[in-house]
Amino acid sequence: MKKFKNKLTVKGSRSLLKAFAEELDKLGYQKDRMSGDIDWILGPNSILCNYDTARYGFHNHDSISELRIYVKLPQDWDRGLKLAAEIEEEVPEYVESLSTYHDQFTKGKVYKVDKERVSTNNYSVFTDDRGRHNSWGKTMFKPSTKETYDAQELAKPQVGKWYKSKNLICILVYCKELANDGGIFGYGIDGEGNWSDNRFSWFGSDFSKYAVLATDKEVESRLIEYAKKHYPIDTHFKSAHNDSPDAISNGEFIMIECNKFTIHQSGKTINDHYRFVYFEGKWAEILPNEVKVNGYVVTKLNDTTVKVGCKQFQIFALDNISNFIAMYGGTYDIDNVSWTAIDISKVISEFNKM
Repeated sequence: MKKFKNKLTVKGSRSLLKAFAEELDKLGYQKDRMSGDIDWILGPNSILCNYDTARYGFHNHDSISELRIYVKLPQDWDRGLKLAAEIEEEVPEYVESLSTYHDQFTKGKVYKVDKERVSTNNYSVFTDDRGRHNSWGKTMFKPSTKETYDAQELAKPQVGKWYKSKNLICILVYCKELANDGGIFGYGIDGEGNWSDNRFSWFGSDFSKYAVLATDKEVESRLIEYAKKHYPIDTHFKSAHNDSPDAISNGEFIMIECNKFTIHQSGKTINDHYRFVYFEGKWAEILPNEVKVNGYVVTKLNDTTVKVGCKQFQIFALDNISNFIAMYGGTYDIDNVSWTAIDISKVISEFNKM
């Protein structure tokens, strides 16, 4: 809405006042909220009053001596319209800085104007780059829009959002905390494709220059790509969600809709928590794959003891048995299962690798 500079009191014949009011309509004046029809607007004494800078009408005041400018029609018609058309400087709601000034204003950045503190030569903004109320010369700004300001604010990092790099080095990072230098603290996939949750600021002071908000689909795609690379078929892993039993990867993964950005092994129910390979910034622990000899799982219990199936053996004892069979032939039979010297040597070999 235009803010007109002058307050007028116009007097004349009823027809002239009506014509004058129509000209005010064209200029952008608004009828007073108390006025119903054109007769009421003109008032009982054929006087057209503008009691503020944006509306016209008769307010039922006892006196009009408070009004600044008196116009009599028809002789003051041109003068009256000229005075009525004068508007005050329109102070923009948002301004863009035309240059950078120390740590207070940045060239190209949009600021919200505090209209109550605007002076003849300066624009006053609610928040400068330091987060303070500040003023600077009007010639250092140009008018901007709310849309531009909102887009600028949206580009700022927000906790709880995923961001990706704008360049070809595809970084993907989740913002856990805002850094003092304008970047973010969080975890994600670095430029070399590795997972990182180190305590350093991603993107730094040039965040808006190098980073952009990632879409849900982009996050899903990158995380599943990472899961397939690091948890291929037959990978033995421990749940990322809790301490449920271990699982063996089938190489296929999906994202759980009810829990955003949680990677779950495809083909299993959500309730199978031990199938989660990614949960809230944590990837599943990769465990050594099971080693079997002669159909039995071989597990190292300590530096001298091995477990084969449900039986425990001292390594030196198995070594003696293997050497004996190698020299004299035969097999070592236990629980109706026969073990050759080669089988026992393989148990010892796998134990040494663990």
